[in-house]
Amino acid sequence: MIVEPGTPAGWQRVLAAREQLLAGGAQLLAPCPHAKVCPVAAPDWCHFAQRVARSRTHRLAKRGTVPYEDEKFAYLAVARRPAVPLTARVLASPRSGSGKVQLKLCTSDGQLRERLVTKREGEMFRTARRLDWGDALE
Repeated sequence: MIVEPGTPAGWQRVLAAREQLLAGGAQLLAPCPHAKVCPVAAPDWCHFAQRVARSRTHRLAKRGTVPYEDEKFAYLAVARRPAVPLTARVLASPRSGSGKVQLKLCTSDGQLRERLVTKREGEMFRTARRLDWGDALE
C-alpha cells in the first residue's frame, strides 16, 4: 500500500510507483479498477478524502473552528494475486438532484466516464444515491 498527500505531486508519485509495480507483475487492488494507462489527465488528479477528528490542541494550533479536518490523499493498493474485479470507482463526490445522480467514474475498461443515473433505473438509482467519493462498484 502506498499513500501520498492528495496533491498533483503526490498523485504523480503514485502513478510512477503504479507503472513500476505493474511492470513487476503486481495486481492492482485499489483504487484503479483496471491495469491500463490512467485516464485521469492534468489539471485533474486522482485523489480521495477522509474526515479525521482533531484534538482540541490540534484545532487550536491550526486556528480551526470545527472538530474535524478533511484530509486528501492519493493511494495505491497492490497484491501478488488478483482480487475480485471492480466495475468502476467513484472519483468525485456524486452530484444529486431531483430523481438523478451524476457520477464521475473510472471504469474497468480504462475510461473516465460521467454517468447519469435516473430514478427510472430503480435499484441502480438506489445504489447510486448511497455512493460516496472513492466507493467501488462491483
